[in-house]
Amino acid sequence: MTKNAKLKGWRIRGLKELPFFEWPFCREHFRSYGGNEEGCGECPECGRFFSARNLGRVSPERPVTECASCGAEVPFTPENRAFGGDFYLRHECRNIVGVEYKEGVLNTPKVLEPDWNERAGQRAEKIGREEGRT
Repeated sequence: MTKNAKLKGWRIRGLKELPFFEWPFCREHFRSYGGNEEGCGECPECGRFFSARNLGRVSPERPVTECASCGAEVPFTPENRAFGGDFYLRHECRNIVGVEYKEGVLNTPKVLEPDWNERAGQRAEKIGREEGRT
């Protein structure tokens, strides 16, 4: 987990048009293009190499939110998804704005409520004093 992470979630959600690169063959959309010195980059989805001039530009609507910690806009896009975790992070203030659940995203404080998922308590693991409780 992120060092000194905050669990404040988001304040407002909505849709916004965001600029993306569109790869020519697979039509996947990515916010950044990691090209090499020759101007060629590899598509993270299909693995093919393309020149930057062959990439399309699109502006689809994507869900965005306002960070409850610092007020900055945070799109629910791959660059804000935590590496190795199923949550979205505002990197600058280290706030976890949302947690993936099934086909959606839950506001972080909601996950901490005992009644958001009745079966959560059944899956909890008991730990004894010698295993971390003091």
